[in-house]
Amino acid sequence: MSVTKFELPILSYGFEDLVPNLSREQVRVHYTYHHNFYVEKLTELVARGDRESDEFLYCMGGNYLHTLYWNNLTPKIGLPKPGLMKAFELEFGGYENFKSEFSAKAMSVKGSGWVVLCDDMQDRLKIVTVPDNRLEDYLDCNPILVLDVWEHAYYIDYRQDRREYVACFWDIVNWEEVENRFGLSSGEVP
Repeated sequence: MSVTKFELPILSYGFEDLVPNLSREQVRVHYTYHHNFYVEKLTELVARGDRESDEFLYCMGGNYLHTLYWNNLTPKIGLPKPGLMKAFELEFGGYENFKSEFSAKAMSVKGSGWVVLCDDMQDRLKIVTVPDNRLEDYLDCNPILVLDVWEHAYYIDYRQDRREYVACFWDIVNWEEVENRFGLSSGEVP
């Protein structure tokens, strides 16, 4: 039996590079403690031959969503390019409407979870909330933008002020990465 060792993704930025939106300490703790928990637990579960339990699915979802989250972030402020802007216009009536709907969904998550912009595999964008890490309930949804709204994602910087955390998120979205995922899911070359 081969054992798979899961590893944290390599960040394309330093812990301090997302300041002032996320502090060095917030990124460090979130990445090295919270995300690393899923990495270590997955390695342990797979070593025991467990690839189907609820715990495995929970940790796999946590690892996958966190990896997407880190790749969603950048210190470079930007906006989506025309292709994604057109998709926002078609699905949400424009970029600002998309941001408002995504932010409202983030605020609507009860307890722990994620808000996800995904391609529904029919070239339609939709925004879903994912409780906890239960991504297996959304197999028809290719995530292209995710926001972690578990308190551990923002408590050092924002305490319980999720609204401020969500507002600051828009300044550090890696639109190039989002567009690459969108292009890959729709079969287009970004």
